[in-house]
Amino acid sequence: VNVDTLAWQSGMLSALAVNGGDKRIVTVQGKAF
Repeated sequence: VNVDTLAWQSGMLSALAVNGGDKRIVTVQGKAF
């Protein structure tokens, strides 16, 4: 299960996605930083 997908779908999650070596924080606004 992709936490990025979950965060985007829920729109109310704060999730940390580690993809390869790339770490992205997905905020409640669905923006990846």
